[in-house]
Amino acid sequence: MNHPFQALCLIDSRNDESAGRSLIAACGPGLYSIAFDGTHEGSVRAKWVAGHESTEEATVEESPEPQQKKRKLNDVAAESAPVFTKLVTAANQSYIVAATDDKCIRVFEFAKDGRLNQLSQRCMPKRPCAIQITPDSKTIICGDKFGDVYSLPLLMPAASEITQSVTSNGVSQPKLYSPAAEETTVHTMRNRKALEEQLRAKGRPTNAKVALAFEHKILLGHVSMLTDMQITTDKSNGGTYIMTCDRDEHIRVSRGILQSHIIENFCMGHTEFVHKLQILPDTDILLSGGGDDWLGVWNWKSGKLIARHDLRGLKTGVDGLDARIAVQNIWLVRGANDQIIKPHTIAVKAEGSKSLAVLEASSITDAAAIPQIVDCSAIGDIIDMVTIGADRLIASVEGSPRLQCLELRKTGEKWELTRDEEASNMLTQVNAIEVARPDAKKLDAILYGVETLRKQEFDDEAEG
Repeated sequence: MNHPFQALCLIDSRNDESAGRSLIAACGPGLYSIAFDGTHEGSVRAKWVAGHESTEEATVEESPEPQQKKRKLNDVAAESAPVFTKLVTAANQSYIVAATDDKCIRVFEFAKDGRLNQLSQRCMPKRPCAIQITPDSKTIICGDKFGDVYSLPLLMPAASEITQSVTSNGVSQPKLYSPAAEETTVHTMRNRKALEEQLRAKGRPTNAKVALAFEHKILLGHVSMLTDMQITTDKSNGGTYIMTCDRDEHIRVSRGILQSHIIENFCMGHTEFVHKLQILPDTDILLSGGGDDWLGVWNWKSGKLIARHDLRGLKTGVDGLDARIAVQNIWLVRGANDQIIKPHTIAVKAEGSKSLAVLEASSITDAAAIPQIVDCSAIGDIIDMVTIGADRLIASVEGSPRLQCLELRKTGEKWELTRDEEASNMLTQVNAIEVARPDAKKLDAILYGVETLRKQEFDDEAEG
């Protein structure tokens, strides 16, 4: 079996007559640019593979017909290359920021012909868990697994570019061990043995911290592991706010970059870890989900919990009674008018569940509203989704085919998620790409792991 597509994002450049709309899909160490511009729907325009540090143009760009011949990455290179974990698109639709499991943040320029040009590679002290780009498309906000949140310029300043050339593309080099003594200064047997140990360790990396070789600023920190982050602008005052959540049930609202040390408020109410945050555009509404069996609806400006929507219908296991909820993702689905900015549907996915909890945005603040559970077993275990049109979604699935075009529609009072067979057939070429599938343990670490955030009794004892 092939490696699933673990992350998706959308580039929508339809305001530029010379460009269009493209799906960016991560599959293992590969990043693929897939056309959705009305002319070469579903064709692979370009690919970029971590470890190769170059962009390859897809040969099928010359023909709209699906290419039947399968292409395969070198298995050995695929196993050792870093894997993409996060993707986010800049508001100006010109850049993509990606995180990989080697702790690096990579910035790509999206060319009009669909190519992906890597502009920078910056390795962070700890593994990035969340990345966002400020609304002005100038700054990256990165949160890591140790709870620290940094700001980095999206585009490397000239001074930093000079530093980068000396430090291998901005990658902070580990400090190497150097013996404190030499043979001429050692006179006893004990000290000689110590020197031998030091000589054996010579040249090995130490645990000493090394200053990052690129411009960065630490904004704020959580005591616990950071799990997700959102950025929004308050239209009433023009201020930017950063929402962060962690493994310790906290949701924190901080002011923007210049005043990030100021905590606006906390959204308190979760009793288990918080894994996912989602902002409803142009509103004061924040959605949250994690280890609790409900979806939280908050007024983030006041910190008030407005509603809890029951997610117990997403439970898996024997009759759904023994499993716990671990919210994997919260998606906003665009409505019947493709030009409407505000989403009209919220879809929630729990890890391991082949169902979605669906709720209309218009009723999200109604505490009495009950999410409808939509069966997705005919589609598969959904990993990620992006909206590409009126009620149309592209979903990455653990199963076959790996990428599918779906429709989420309401008939009467019933929501249904169905596969658009004609549109899905346009994805034949990208679904034919072969990438070596890792062993089950490694794949689980890439695709899943939300439930592992849940604290056990011994965790509390260890922290106490």
